[in-house]
Amino acid sequence: MVLAEETLHSVFSLPHLQAYTNQQSGSCLNLSHLFKEYTKALQQEGGSAANGVSAAPGGQQQLSVNNKLWPGIPTDGLQTLCTAADVVSSPELVEWLPSFGCAVLALGKLPPTRGDDSAGGTMDIRPCLGEVSIFVVGLDNFEFAPHSTRSTVDHTAQSSSHSMLYSGSVAVQEFRNLVSILHTLVAERERKAGEMKGFHRTPSFIHAALQDA
Repeated sequence: MVLAEETLHSVFSLPHLQAYTNQQSGSCLNLSHLFKEYTKALQQEGGSAANGVSAAPGGQQQLSVNNKLWPGIPTDGLQTLCTAADVVSSPELVEWLPSFGCAVLALGKLPPTRGDDSAGGTMDIRPCLGEVSIFVVGLDNFEFAPHSTRSTVDHTAQSSSHSMLYSGSVAVQEFRNLVSILHTLVAERERKAGEMKGFHRTPSFIHAALQDA
């Protein structure tokens, strides 16, 4: 597979180009489909279980597979990657909002809470039958980072982590309708902000709009 230079630049920040500034949802969709193609290739190169084992959380052991693209990847790790790729590349389960530094995801179960016996476990991201939980997944912990070319230095910011904001639950078939209402609310608030003092494009802004949707 031959990748376009712009796609490579969005991932690796190529030094011979100006800093990447594209904040269109289409770019996120392209990357999510590329991620899905990669997981398909991993599955095709899966091979058989290897002799070695790797430590898993809780002291359990997981088999790794003889994979040419990712030697030693645990079998359940490969399954998790494939499930994640299915979610982030599905228009029925995700809405990319790069100009706000976030995405709205329709996922499976709620994450464990402190009062839950399952606290400290992992969240099941597979959509449940009938209903899904809505999360705003936003970039977090930004740091300034210079992007240098041969002639200029651009001042950019890079995120080193993310945050997840729970925003309620809806019927699976209502997710796209919720997204449509969200965009209407965002457009109205952008218009009002233009008449006043403006607002910050943040994941928290989207989370607040979802609460009203």
